[in-house]
Amino acid sequence: MKKEVKRIVEFLDAVDWAFGLNIFKRTITLEENDHIKEERLLLIQVKIRKDYQDIEFIIFPIFFQEDLQDQRKILLHELCHSITLPSKQAMSDLHEGKLITPETIRKINETETSKIENILDRLLDNELLYFKKAYKNYLKLDTKNK
Repeated sequence: MKKEVKRIVEFLDAVDWAFGLNIFKRTITLEENDHIKEERLLLIQVKIRKDYQDIEFIIFPIFFQEDLQDQRKILLHELCHSITLPSKQAMSDLHEGKLITPETIRKINETETSKIENILDRLLDNELLYFKKAYKNYLKLDTKNK
């Protein structure tokens, strides 16, 4: 299991900056049992507290049954939640009856879209070569420094 966790840590170390998470305290928690939430089996759950700048990846055993390409994609998906967190918070606030103005929604949408745009633009312009390298290295069986 140590080798699998090391692979995850190395991947996150290499790409977390692209999501603005490189200064966050990161915790990886390995659960002993799988977990069902909202009628689906969780592979990973991410908890982000932007106010305190920490992120926790809770990894369930079934995650390690996925092939490496799927694991990598799942991790990328979880990192994307850090971009869309403001939208989720706005929806939660609305559900609780708090006022969310159209201007607030527009600003959230523009900020999230801009973050995604900048990641994609830099990747497609071959500026983020170490992101691409980290993405490719996740599939390697040997997790020594590359």
